Amino acid sequence: MGKATMGSPEFMAEWMGGVFLFTNKAHLKAFLKDSRKYAPQFGGYCSCAVAHGYTAPVDAKDAWEVYRGKLYLNFSANIHKQWIEQQDYNIQRGVENWPQLAGERGWVISSKVQQLAKPLVENETVDRVRRWFESKIFKD
Repeated sequence: MGKATMGSPEFMAEWMGGVFLFTNKAHLKAFLKDSRKYAPQFGGYCSCAVAHGYTAPVDAKDAWEVYRGKLYLNFSANIHKQWIEQQDYNIQRGVENWPQLAGERGWVISSKVQQLAKPLVENETVDRVRRWFESKIFKD
């Protein structure tokens, strides 16, 4: 598994209700060209949880993997280890479960993502990110 790196608001894309930050212009361009290829599977929820029929937030820093060209995120490093023990089976189950879960959940910002985003939203240069997060977090 590679190392996750925090992106910069300078290289930001909005897609499918999410904000994606990249470390450089080349990565941003690649994402804009084929967003589905690079976006996390299962709406960015824990892949292991989706395989078991529910949603959970993720640890995007330490529990992720690109497998067969797709990005999968998990709740924690320990859950990720369990997930990869039966990776193909878990992906198959996740693909089966996701349509119903996506209909129930839609896009929800987890508290973990809110905590990660806090330093970003305090910076004036990322006002668009702040407005987007606030619109998702503080819905009426």
